[in-house]
Amino acid sequence: MANHRTGLRPHFDRVGLDRIGLDIFPVIIIIINVHINVHNGLPMGPEGRAYGTTQRGGSQETARQGNVDDDVFWVLLVLEELRARRIVCPPLTAIERLCGMVRARAQRQLWRRLTDGLTDRQRQALDQLLEVRSGGGQSTLAWLRQTAYTATTGNFSKLIERLNQVRALGIEPERATRVHQNYWLKLAREGGQCTVQHLAELEPLRRHATLTALALDLTATLTDEAFNMFEHLIGKLFKKSERAHTEQFHASGKPSTRRYGSTFGSAKR
Repeated sequence: MANHRTGLRPHFDRVGLDRIGLDIFPVIIIIINVHINVHNGLPMGPEGRAYGTTQRGGSQETARQGNVDDDVFWVLLVLEELRARRIVCPPLTAIERLCGMVRARAQRQLWRRLTDGLTDRQRQALDQLLEVRSGGGQSTLAWLRQTAYTATTGNFSKLIERLNQVRALGIEPERATRVHQNYWLKLAREGGQCTVQHLAELEPLRRHATLTALALDLTATLTDEAFNMFEHLIGKLFKKSERAHTEQFHASGKPSTRRYGSTFGSAKR
């Protein structure tokens, strides 16, 4: 806790906490980290286990049910734990600001976990997704995010081209296991709702984490679309072959019917 007190003294001065707040901040770190970890399915670690043995046994279940984007819920969760530990609560505005700081710190940890080990070539390739394609009026990312084409052989080759473009980024599928699937999918959805200009203005760590999540999501989406289109094309091919076989069968059966009909007519006479 001494490290927290030394390194975070300026933050406490900024949010208006006195020295009593230095004893409260480690509790807030435990609560926020456990909430993030439980929400994203990550290991809780030593501090999380300590938090799990508090007097209010239902706090972890509350964390599972809470909305990680709800600021009010974070404050209420902190107040609940402070009461359980019989710690004097600081002003609500100070708790709210501290929660925001710790949430931002936890968010950056998840960004680093997703992008850790990216080479300069991979980072450059991710940034090039935001550039306008040669010979086109849209960015590479916008081209990759186009909706699925009609199932034709010509469109299938275009879909494979997009899939190969995403795989050429070199983003390892293993990165999807570093954080919980809910988190990187949420990050990909947020990136999908942003314009290319907005993504380009993000700080490098957040931009590369968002583009990495988008690359993982696009790889899975385009692969599924390719399989679905391939199955549809094969189905159309079988139906076409079956229809041709049926027409050929009926065409070859008509002369035989006439021949047998004349024979039976002769027998009756």
